[in-house]
Amino acid sequence: MWRSLRLPISKSKVSTIKKFERFSSSSASGGGSKFVVGLLAATGAGFAGAVVYGKYDPTFKKVLKENVPYIEHVYKWLDGEQQKSPAPKKTSVDEKILKKKLDQEKAAATAESPKPIEPKTSRKGIQDFNALKQSDNKPSEQKVESLEKPETQPASNENIISDLVTKLQKSSEEANFAYEEAVKTVKVHTNTLYEALDMAEGKDGDIVWKDVSKAASDKKYALQIAEERASQSRVVMDKLKANLRKISSEDKSKHFVKTAEESMQRVAQQLEEAESKVKIVETEAKTASEYQNLVNSSKEQFRKELEIVLPNYISGDKDQTLTERDLNMLIAHAHRRIEQLQKQLAKQQVTEKCRVDEALRLQKLKDRNNTAAQVEAALETRHIDLENAIANRVATLKDNFEIELRKQLSRQSAAHVDHIEEVLKVQEQELERKFNLEVEEKLLHQKGVFISEVSGSMARLKGILAFLKAKSEFDSASKKAQALWLACQAMSYKISADNAGKPSPLAKDVTAVRAAADEDSDFINTVLAGIPVEAVERGVYKNEDLKERFNEVKRVCKRVALIDENNDSLYRYFLSYLQSLFIVDKLSIPKEELEGKVAVDPTKWDTYDVLGRICFSLKMDDLELALRYANQLKGEPREVAKDWMKEVRLLLETQLAVKALLAHAAAVGIQAYH
Repeated sequence: MWRSLRLPISKSKVSTIKKFERFSSSSASGGGSKFVVGLLAATGAGFAGAVVYGKYDPTFKKVLKENVPYIEHVYKWLDGEQQKSPAPKKTSVDEKILKKKLDQEKAAATAESPKPIEPKTSRKGIQDFNALKQSDNKPSEQKVESLEKPETQPASNENIISDLVTKLQKSSEEANFAYEEAVKTVKVHTNTLYEALDMAEGKDGDIVWKDVSKAASDKKYALQIAEERASQSRVVMDKLKANLRKISSEDKSKHFVKTAEESMQRVAQQLEEAESKVKIVETEAKTASEYQNLVNSSKEQFRKELEIVLPNYISGDKDQTLTERDLNMLIAHAHRRIEQLQKQLAKQQVTEKCRVDEALRLQKLKDRNNTAAQVEAALETRHIDLENAIANRVATLKDNFEIELRKQLSRQSAAHVDHIEEVLKVQEQELERKFNLEVEEKLLHQKGVFISEVSGSMARLKGILAFLKAKSEFDSASKKAQALWLACQAMSYKISADNAGKPSPLAKDVTAVRAAADEDSDFINTVLAGIPVEAVERGVYKNEDLKERFNEVKRVCKRVALIDENNDSLYRYFLSYLQSLFIVDKLSIPKEELEGKVAVDPTKWDTYDVLGRICFSLKMDDLELALRYANQLKGEPREVAKDWMKEVRLLLETQLAVKALLAHAAAVGIQAYH
């Protein structure tokens, strides 16, 4: 933790540190020990001075809190000694952790260095400064107290962090226990595997290998449980880290933040150590597995060699005895194999010895480098402590100078305040006199301006009244035009609205149009009188209803297509019905006929031609053209379509009247606007 205070230093300082390292490492020099004792005493005195100066300098105090761990407890102790006020309460978890840390640091400090001596002048200067603040300037006292008062984190954040730390510790304990169990199961599996491999082949082999299989399954389950526990601990750790990052962005000087960070680092280190132990035993287990594979491959190789040396004995009858020649061959092969294995063993021993020597050499070099780095870091820390002691001494002198300077400034401030009060009274009287004169002049000027504005406003008011009168007349005419247009539009919508295939009477709509129009409007009265009485009383069918109705009319007309005005025999009816079954509809009209380029002769059309043209016209939504074609029907088909033609004619007449009313309403609206 103290390594975070390391600062970059120059080459001259490094050379001085190296000289001091050589000087302190010599056991024969007695002056070195005295220098170290003096250095530690000066460091303690400088640290005490820095703490006292930081009590009255909020900026320096904040720097100390960010860089020196547990410095806030020292400030709380000083506040309790001087102000006799109790320190802020802490949570039980943080208090226990901090107390344990402080006890460890105190024990280490008493074992390594003497107790630092606090300078008497700083305490005296503090008392004088407090007396000066209480007597001279109360607002400044409140400001200093507000700056010196330690900031307390809201209970919610502190409780959240405390709960997360507790959960993290609990989950880490479970994870460490799971890792320990995993290490045990891996070791059991490894030992069982070695025992099975070392055991000679016999009746108990199956039992031993069953134990190996059970130990392998236990190892897999234990490793899985350990990974789950570790992942749970990492989830809690990530959550705690996110909360700490959020709180640190607001204020880094919270005491429980540093405590939680230390707990999190300790848990992470414990998890890493447990994982490393598991990796070590897994490496041993992997070695055992490789050893098992080598043993199996050696057995297989030995079996193949025996098949080559003694093919008859291996593949033949196992009860037959070996001949002297076979025994000699087997012994010779065994001697060659033993000699080969001895050579491989000697080569392996030499190779492993070289590897071990190289590993020891690298480890010694690494340890030497680490030792040198640690010594250099310790010397850098001592050098930084010396610089801090010097800076603290300078800060103490600066504090005394500031106290004296504030005394002098308070005296000068009192005299200056009295002088300023007298000057302000004279200026107040002069400004009040000038203000009264300016107010009278402004009132006279504003009175004239107000009278002129009132006369202009009256003229504008008359113009506005005239405009409003004309506007009301325009609005009245416009509303009448709108009412007429809406009534006509309602009638048009009612004609085309879907009423479940039933016509709706137009009497109410005609009455509404009459009410919206002027009584002396001849055009509207004439158009309304032209609407058929049946359409007003009963209503009209819409286009879709007439189209659907024509499908039935068309079907019946086809069946009676051959029946004219005079012929009504049953044979003709039957023949017409058969014809309707075999003739396909023609749903198009020649393009030349539609464009009017050729003359047509309706007398040449039969009933199917007329029905096809009516269907095409209805498909094109041209009811007027469909009615014209329907008028060309003759005989019985005309009688069948007579009612439909009447409804179409009624709809067209009503639509024509409504269009005329809409056009008239639009014209009236435009006329009213102009």
